[in-house]
Amino acid sequence: MKIKFPTIGGVEKYKATPSNHANAMWKPYVKGERETMRRCVRDIRGKKMLNGWKKLKELMGHPLRDLNKACPKDFYPLSRIDQVVGSTSKCELLSMMDASQGYHQIILAPEDRKRVNFVTSAGIFCYVAMPFGLKNASATYQSLVDKIFRLQIRKNVEVYINYMLVKSRKAKDHMTNLEETFSVLRKYRLKLNPGKCAFRVQGGHLLGFMVTQRGIEANPLKIKVILDMKAPTNVNEMQRLTGRIAALSRFISKAVEKNLPFFKILRKAKKFKWDASYEQAFEELKKYLA
Repeated sequence: MKIKFPTIGGVEKYKATPSNHANAMWKPYVKGERETMRRCVRDIRGKKMLNGWKKLKELMGHPLRDLNKACPKDFYPLSRIDQVVGSTSKCELLSMMDASQGYHQIILAPEDRKRVNFVTSAGIFCYVAMPFGLKNASATYQSLVDKIFRLQIRKNVEVYINYMLVKSRKAKDHMTNLEETFSVLRKYRLKLNPGKCAFRVQGGHLLGFMVTQRGIEANPLKIKVILDMKAPTNVNEMQRLTGRIAALSRFISKAVEKNLPFFKILRKAKKFKWDASYEQAFEELKKYLA
């Protein structure tokens, strides 16, 4: 599986300092059995390149700022989370899987590796696999899995980037569905992370939701976070609370009415004041969730 990415402008240079790479240049560049970066033996002096990450161990999460600016946006749509989790309703058995280091399973085209060069005290290295932090990484991966699972999606498989769900309306069909899925995984050499997989279960946590045969349910962990919260004392804490409430709004009857006081207070951000009326609304919400 290889990708190429076009650019619409130059890529600026970064300057590296020796302290950024202290004791990091001797660490292995192979994660598990998959090579993610290698030493560049080609002389690229005088060419524009990326270098100067803070620490080599942080490269996987580097934003690749200038390269991202030069790449046109890929508008390929990601799967809708509500559609993925909603499809589990009335399914007797589920298997939830996670691709191991998903983006690194996509190999960069050799001619494009020069765009992701970086300099360390040990020499010049480049990615051979798609790095995390690349602008179009999610869209690229989604289009890939949509293509390889095209015969199963909406039938017995749902995919959201590196998360895969095998679903069966009847328990007796689940092994057949798993065999079909693993046949595809083997064909395209897509590897899974065993620690994040659950097979032949009736429910579980999926993409932030609790899914069962009955359908989507509120995630108990998200409810507990709100129940354990203290009254907000500033705007940042208030925004944190409203964000958590919004994530559960679909499970709260008359959510607009119950949550309106908390969103009203944000309109008065410059004059934040938590009074008795807000405290009462907060306690009533906790009581409802409990």
